[in-house]
Amino acid sequence: MKIIYYLIIILFTPILLLVNFRLLVFNLNFYKVEFAKLGVYENFASSETVNFEAGELINFYCCDGELSSTFYSQRERLHLMDVKNLIKLVNLYLYVLIWAALTCLVYVIHKKAYKFSARNLNTAALITIISIITLWLFSKLNFDPLFISFHKLSFSNNYWLLPQDANLIKLFPPQFFVDFANQIALQTMIMATIILIITHLISKHHAAKKR
Repeated sequence: MKIIYYLIIILFTPILLLVNFRLLVFNLNFYKVEFAKLGVYENFASSETVNFEAGELINFYCCDGELSSTFYSQRERLHLMDVKNLIKLVNLYLYVLIWAALTCLVYVIHKKAYKFSARNLNTAALITIISIITLWLFSKLNFDPLFISFHKLSFSNNYWLLPQDANLIKLFPPQFFVDFANQIALQTMIMATIILIITHLISKHHAAKKR
């Protein structure tokens, strides 16, 4: 049972983070809000062009969409292909983690260790909240070096080093990724807090039944 205890805690945070990453990376409404906030629409001839290319990019990431050879340079398209492959890898990693979590859940149900599971989820949710706050504070102080290090670790080439006048850079300025990371952190915190409250109430209910 101790192995299950540690697995629940280990799997909880990355699953929540990756679920929220997946929800956000394919969310066109989030892109539109950011484009308006960051003045992206002013960098192009029309807002329709921006929204269309953003929608096409999401379709490229998730499905079999094609990238415009007139809007993006060859270097930009090569980088976006690398990004798509990274998203596929993240999705695969998420599926593996969910499979492992479901295996733990089946074991808990088999053993009828519901109180044990609630206590572990409570601990995992609390650790997640503390971890997100810590990472957020660290990123506020060191986001640029963190952003560069992420690219160096994630990509085996330098296609991500693009000129400032590249459409991809104008479409997604650095602040977009700051807001993207902050939104993932916020959504993860909200989910973890809800689970923390629910598991706390379950634990209190079990404790009250024992009296």
